[in-house]
Amino acid sequence: MKKLCISGSICIISLTTLFPSQAQTIYSQIGSTGFSLGYAHNFENFNLRSDINLLNYDSNFNAGNMQYDAKLKFRNLGFFADYHPFKSLDKFRLSGGFFLGKDEATAQAISYKHRPISEGDWVLGKLESKSIRPYLGMGWGFGKQSKGWSFIADIGASYSQFRSSYSASPKLLAQGGQRLQAEREAFQEKAEKLNWYPVIRLGISYRY
Repeated sequence: MKKLCISGSICIISLTTLFPSQAQTIYSQIGSTGFSLGYAHNFENFNLRSDINLLNYDSNFNAGNMQYDAKLKFRNLGFFADYHPFKSLDKFRLSGGFFLGKDEATAQAISYKHRPISEGDWVLGKLESKSIRPYLGMGWGFGKQSKGWSFIADIGASYSQFRSSYSASPKLLAQGGQRLQAEREAFQEKAEKLNWYPVIRLGISYRY
């Protein structure tokens, strides 16, 4: 996390140094990438942006015959370029860029065929994204506006193949290796659905 903050600060300082006379905006959003805090450098009809994204999220899901208790932990930096194609609708924008940083998820099995996992036994699945995930989307905000507050929104998707690992207690492995292999495959199929991760964010910005 400390490295992410340092990297984000360096990017922001670089933008302000290269283009000191352009309009500048700070913004904050909340959505599927968690809490976001960012900076945008505004030009005639496009922007360069960078933000820090933090997400901790707990959820339950089913895969195969097992139910899992999942914990998502996202810590990443976003780098984007926005283009405003319409003069009459100047706040509408097309956005492209990427997220930098490994996002992780752990899933502890809590039941098998609706029966709780026996005490002392465990099944654990882990997911880890690639370090760079491309992003495409569209949004509202950062257009030609006077100084002050404004509403902003983003909708799009990032892409990454998640690496997965799957392990179980020695007792469960000894009792049913083939059965666990089927559960591993079901878990992997669930993980592949996350390759395209939806990005939906709402927030406010302040131009100065």
